Order: sequence, then C-alpha cells, then structure tokens
Amino acid sequence: MKGECTAIVQLVYDLPGLRLVLGLGRERSCIEGHAGRLEAVVQLDIVAADVEESLLGEALASILLLKPAYIEGDENVYNELLVKYIARLLREEVSRLRRLFHKSYERLLIADIYPVVARMARLQRIYPWLRTVYGNALRRGDYYTWLRRIVQDVALRELGASGVWLPARLVDNEPGQRLRLVQQLGGAPKVAQLLGNIASQVSLSLLQAIPQTLIIESISRKPHPLTRDPLLLVRLDAARVATKLIQFEEQLYAITGVKRLLRSVKLSRKGIIRSVRTVEAGGFRPAVVKRYIDITAVKWLAASIASLPLPRPRLRALARLNAEYYYNRLLDERGFNVPQPLLIDPRRRQAAYSYIEGVDLVAMLQREPVPEPYREAGQLLARLHSSGVALWDANPSNFVYDGERLYIVDLEQAREINGVQDAAWDVAVACYYSLLYAPRNGPERARMIASGYLEAGGSREVLLEAAKHKYMAPFLAVVPPNVLEKTRRAILAAASPGEN
Repeated sequence: MKGECTAIVQLVYDLPGLRLVLGLGRERSCIEGHAGRLEAVVQLDIVAADVEESLLGEALASILLLKPAYIEGDENVYNELLVKYIARLLREEVSRLRRLFHKSYERLLIADIYPVVARMARLQRIYPWLRTVYGNALRRGDYYTWLRRIVQDVALRELGASGVWLPARLVDNEPGQRLRLVQQLGGAPKVAQLLGNIASQVSLSLLQAIPQTLIIESISRKPHPLTRDPLLLVRLDAARVATKLIQFEEQLYAITGVKRLLRSVKLSRKGIIRSVRTVEAGGFRPAVVKRYIDITAVKWLAASIASLPLPRPRLRALARLNAEYYYNRLLDERGFNVPQPLLIDPRRRQAAYSYIEGVDLVAMLQREPVPEPYREAGQLLARLHSSGVALWDANPSNFVYDGERLYIVDLEQAREINGVQDAAWDVAVACYYSLLYAPRNGPERARMIASGYLEAGGSREVLLEAAKHKYMAPFLAVVPPNVLEKTRRAILAAASPGEN
C-alpha cells in the first residue's frame, strides 16, 4: 500500500474477477484500485461506524459478510467488528419481522443465518455487483459452517439461545448509538467531512476496480433463492410460512398431499363476504383458504361504525391474519377445539387451516329452531372468558359442530379480555346474531346460551352487562326492535338469581 497508511489487520477476498484486499487502520485511509484488483486501508473508526450505524450505507460492512480467503494481522479486531455487525443485523432484521407478523411474532422462529441472508437480500439491491458475489458464497457448504459459528456465538452471548432455530421474541431491538459514534469520531462536522471523503473514494475505486463482466453477470443472473426470499428461513411454531417464489396454492397442495390424489384440484368459495375457499380433492376437503383483503375489510368497517360505544373490531388485514394464527395456537394449547394452521402468508394476506367437517350453528337453524348445541356455545364462551380470551365475533356461523364437539373456526377478532364489556359483547353477539337468520325462537336460544354460560362458571355480571340496551343497538337496522327486546329480556331473566 502506498503512502503512510498502515493496517492493523488485512482481509483478503478472492471475488469473481477481483481480488479485494481490505485493511483496517488507525490513522489514514488510502485506496488504490485498478482493473481486477482493489487495495484499501480504511480507518477502523469509519468501518466501525458503517458496521454499527450504516454511516456509509454498508458499502464496507457488506463485504464483511463474505468469508475471507485469509487474514493477516490482528484477527481479533476483525472478529469484534463482525460480531457487532451480526448482532445489529439480528436485532434489525427481526424487528422487520415483528412489523410483518404482529402478534404472531411471539410464535416465530428464525433460522440462525436468517438475519445475514435477509441483509444480503437488501444489500444486493443497493449494490448489484453483490448479487453474484453473495450467490457464489451461499452455494458453498463451507460458508454456512463459517457463518453459523459466528451467528451462534452472537446468539449465545446476546440471547442465551442456541440451535439452528431461534425464537424471534428473544431478540431485543435496542436503540441505535449514532450519537455515541458521532462523539467518538470528533463531532458532526468532522464526521461529515470524513464520510464524504471516504464515500467518494470507495465509490470511485469500486466502480473502477469491479470487472465489467461481474457487473453484467450480476444484472443478468437471478439471485440465490435464499436472497430472493429470506422468509424461506422463517417458520411459525405450528405452520409453514409461505414463500413468494411459489404460488400459494402450489405450496398448500404439497402440504396437504392433494397433488398425489388428483391432477386437478377444486377451490370452491363458501361466501363472498367471508372470503373463504375450500380445497376439494379426492372426495374430501383437506383445507380452508382464507383471504384477509377485499370486501371483508368493508364488513369490518361497517361493524366498527355499528358498534361505536362497544369494543372495536380489528380492521387491518395483516393484523387480522396474525391475530387469527396467534389465538388459534393459544386456544389449542388451552384445550379448545380449533382448526390446525397449515400455511400462513402475511405478504399475500392469506392463510390455510384444516377443514372441520360439520355444520355451523346458523345452518342448524334450518333443521330445528332451538338446536341443543347453542347451550354448548354458551358453555364454550364461559370457558373462553375464564381463560382470559374474548372472540368479539361470536356469531353462530363461527361455531361448527361435528356431531361430538363444538369448534371455533374464526379467530381473527379474538383478543385478551380487558373488561366486562369484552365478555358481554361475546354473549350479546351470540344471542342476537342468529336473529338475522331466524327471528322466531330467538329468546329461547338466548336463554339457552345464557344458561349454558352460567353452568360452565360464567359470571352473572357479564350477562347483566350483555342485557343492556347498548349491546342490541348495532342490530336495530336488521332485526325488528320487538324481537331484539324480547331476546334482551331473556338474557336478563337468565341472569336473575333463582332463574337457573
């Protein structure tokens, strides 16, 4: 290296058509670049700033994600930088997952190499020449061994977790330390000057030194599958996360095995408003596909307006999708009957659950006006409330009876109970909603639900709250007031001491 630049450690990378020698020094930065070769000594503080805070857009930090051909000098300096970088990537990339998976984030598992691969996916879009470089690295088995050793060291020290799959919830998104770095580098004016100089030098030298063949190859070449979709390295505790590389239906068919049964698979829609499709193959229905966008958003907006003084529905599609998975798993663990999740796709806003063979409580009204499972629905609500969960959308079409057990099949509005209103709204919806389909015998069904609620240990306070006029107000536009009033009085009577 020409000039007065001295390096504490030199990292040598053999890239396609390019030998890169990156030195980390104390005093000055010196960069020389020519076709096929780039030699640079960069101030350690500058590299550290890029590693910890992306102050150079990770133009230098991005190179550290590659395994060096060899290292000369103080290897500990390099290892410390690399560990800091991967620790930051772990926090930042998992933070992005938190925004995508919302409540389900608590049940998310990430492969140990996920944060690095996810950052590679982002960096190769900023610096196209990295597409080939990263792709070549990910195609070598020794790269994974090297990378896992470093990531596991970070995971053990930072999280106390080990193994290939790490619980995402253990990762803390610590605030950045930009102010501390700026102070270390001598204040904002000096930082601006230093970064301006180094950025222009690095950018110019890289452009001059990177072979044109590598740039052209990177543009024309497809990225490695993992960097095309890093969510291949993410899963939930009881369901697969869909990849955007394959159509949702194709992934579902592979999971359910229907491709082995038929060449053609039928998707039948159960209802426009509910936006649910059933997978049918070989004479059976293995799965239900649910979409959380389209006209269903209008339904929840209308529900929000209709229930203004009451607990509000969850409106955002992504929040509804993730809440359904989270509460499905929570209730399953607590012994409730719910469908099994198969495939979750937060980017396409859809999910697949196992199909429950049975009849919902609304359909049962076509056979008899007061079906006995309505009492069981009241008992089920009492058990749910005792476990601290409210359904919000406790309408009878969301309860499916298979002849022996009552299932809950729609949990996108479920939530923790924050007060008696949440529980009372469940009871009110269960009692009033069936009036839309069968106004007659509504009071008898309400009495059956309320009695079952008390039999299973439900609180009379909840029933008394549910019998207030405000809970029947959202139904006034679609149900005759006299029918609603009779049903309300039936709830009130069931809650009165001595009635049961």
